[in-house]
Amino acid sequence: MKKHILIGLLLLLGISANAQLQNLDFETWTQDVDVNRPDNWIIGQGMGIFGIYRDSVPQNGNYAMTLSRWYYYTFDDAVQTAAATIKPLELKGFYRYTENDVQYNGEDLVQDTAHVYVFAKKWNAASQQNDTIGRGHILLTKADFWTAFTCPVYYVSNDMPDSVTIRLAPTERYLGQSMGLCPNTSDGWCSYFTVDNLSLSETVGINDTKTAQFSIFPNPANDRVYIATASQTQAIQYTIVDATGRTIKSQTSYIAGEAIDISTLQSGIYFLVVNSNGITSAQKIIKQ
Repeated sequence: MKKHILIGLLLLLGISANAQLQNLDFETWTQDVDVNRPDNWIIGQGMGIFGIYRDSVPQNGNYAMTLSRWYYYTFDDAVQTAAATIKPLELKGFYRYTENDVQYNGEDLVQDTAHVYVFAKKWNAASQQNDTIGRGHILLTKADFWTAFTCPVYYVSNDMPDSVTIRLAPTERYLGQSMGLCPNTSDGWCSYFTVDNLSLSETVGINDTKTAQFSIFPNPANDRVYIATASQTQAIQYTIVDATGRTIKSQTSYIAGEAIDISTLQSGIYFLVVNSNGITSAQKIIKQ
């Protein structure tokens, strides 16, 4: 067990310089402490004892991987980090997502969502840390049958990344809050997220080549920033994420020209990801 955790931590830190992303089709598994784990993937931050299954109804090959959540307590995610051999522009794959009804505090049922993340990082010699120069994130909804998905990766730098990380999560809703239940199951498990046949590509489809046209001002900034678009009256969606890829702030109905308060952010570099008319792009914000 300790050996598996150590190897996982090394991968997450990007120390395995000669590695490449492997087992993206989930064909090879190792049994450890009565739990099957997909090779090359870190499950549940190295623990992987909640809701990880080897699925025998794959989209391709012999196996797929299923992740799930347990009540509002915990879930297993799957993470793999390796050296970047390309500058990935999208992650493609296939998924199923079932039994994803959750209930919060006795209210009506809501649909849980699965999450797919891609982080492209480059070592910053000046700060002695990895900067996230590219990021992709999509939410996936209920799908009873195998369904294709594409997760675009957006960059704030023209540099080639040193490493690429993929993270797959069956839920991020209501964890740690009382009554965030899986109401339709007798054993507390729900939000079954099954994934297979992943692939990274440095090309994108013809419909994905558009770039959202917007600018940020002032930049660098101290307290507030503004988004300027071609249409100053159209509602757009934005998300601010930090250099580790963590979401800091988001708004789904932002009107261009409104102030975005960043006064509470620590000094540093952030991404501002904007979605307008179905086109998503990202730019870098420097918080002074």
